[in-house]
Amino acid sequence: MVSSGEPRRLFTLSFALDDRLLGTVHVYPQDEAFAPAWRRLPRPRGKDAVQPIASLQTAARAVTGERLVFTNPDRPARTGRCAGRSVIVTPGALDGAVMRTLMREWETRLDGHEGRDTLSVLLLLSDEGAPAAQFAAAPRRHGTDHRSPLGVQGGRGAAGEHAGRPSHLDSEGDLLAWQAPLVHERTWIDEESGKRRRIAGYAMERIHIEVEPAPGGKTLIAHLSARISRVATHYKGIRNVLLCHPVNPDIILKAPITTRWEKGPDGIMQPRGVRYRGATAQIVEACGVGRLP
Repeated sequence: MVSSGEPRRLFTLSFALDDRLLGTVHVYPQDEAFAPAWRRLPRPRGKDAVQPIASLQTAARAVTGERLVFTNPDRPARTGRCAGRSVIVTPGALDGAVMRTLMREWETRLDGHEGRDTLSVLLLLSDEGAPAAQFAAAPRRHGTDHRSPLGVQGGRGAAGEHAGRPSHLDSEGDLLAWQAPLVHERTWIDEESGKRRRIAGYAMERIHIEVEPAPGGKTLIAHLSARISRVATHYKGIRNVLLCHPVNPDIILKAPITTRWEKGPDGIMQPRGVRYRGATAQIVEACGVGRLP
């Protein structure tokens, strides 16, 4: 199926995914004791607050090198093989010691939690590997997100990665033209000074991937949309950055940031410092992976 506003331009391509493209995923269901312990964690407030699960997933993706999805224990799926249980899903197998260290370092850094460690001892990492199509056949409910691990598998096939062609995906499963940015330049003659002026704009092509069950839930449909993202030349108004960690260069992380400003010598506001929001950077370093760029 092709969706396009003009007959010669392709914007969205939709096609059925078969088991050859999807392969398998690793499924780690958590037991019933995990959800009550999760609900006792402190919750940030405010419209711009980063929820705990966001920093956990970003840190986990950086540490493990896997496009990991951690379903929200507060809103588990009501149907399917893991009904009522929080689930960790990833295309590759996880190391138990690494994941417990990650969980401990993350929880002890939560504001207002007084350094308590309650979840790492409850973490179950008994792998219940399953075909990706079987796991995704259950309808997505209550915020459960299957897009990343399944979109990655489908995206790899669509990008030709199985044929030996490398691809870069961000931590949400989008394919990125990471090493081939678009550049648009404009030059003009300044009327007052008579000097030639130049301005350059940068952008990055990407393919946005959505994977959802077809009616009946037995077949998966991948929707690939061609998009362009502007690459900012300054930090004004920027809330998220894409970054490549040298330890796991195949995954591009999307991380929230905060910029502090100060007035420069010429009276113009300039960035005083940029830091990652939440404790993601500290967690990654504490797990022995190395500092985020």
